[in-house]
Amino acid sequence: MRNGNEGLSRRDFARKAGLAVGALNAASLVGAETKREADLKVGLYSITYMGVWYRGDALTIEQVIDRAKRFGYQGVEIDGKRPHADPLDMPQYRCRDIRRYAQAQGIELYAVAANNDFSSPMPEHREAQLLYLRELIRTTSELEIKLLRVFLAWPGVTTMPDGGARYDISFKAWADNHRDFPEDRIWAWCRSRRHPGSAKSPAGDQRLPRCAAHGA
Repeated sequence: MRNGNEGLSRRDFARKAGLAVGALNAASLVGAETKREADLKVGLYSITYMGVWYRGDALTIEQVIDRAKRFGYQGVEIDGKRPHADPLDMPQYRCRDIRRYAQAQGIELYAVAANNDFSSPMPEHREAQLLYLRELIRTTSELEIKLLRVFLAWPGVTTMPDGGARYDISFKAWADNHRDFPEDRIWAWCRSRRHPGSAKSPAGDQRLPRCAAHGA
């Protein structure tokens, strides 16, 4: 009931209360979306400057960090192979120097990318990949990076003597090697944990990176 012209009917009160709640919910959703956008960071993958998809020399990892800062990126994902971060070239002091350089430039090193193929029919090849992954875990840990991104069946890329690279050569070799095996057998090799000396993080060691697996 209205009390003269100053009161609100129950219907008007419910309608206006509903509008107010709707506005609050909309503001909350907009705030949450804004927070998600604020939390989102954009990084540069170092493979971009590996001398593969352009004519010219590869950049060093320090130069990649400089390029990321120059173009406004907030972080760098380091490719775990030459010339950027092959474990053969990454003793502890080198990892420390790269880490300190990135910190001085205000650039986060947020991931290392491993280029693995655990699907080979040859056990020697799979075991070599496990050793490579173990060394990449060490490198990632010494860089104090929390994420190591792992491929399960990456065919690879062939760099050419005169510059650039090709996918067709390595993809053809991968297909030839797997021609006699069904798909479920190939993926079973990728998932197998029966290999001795497999790259498994010691339980409870929080310093070791988290691995994220990708297929080919």
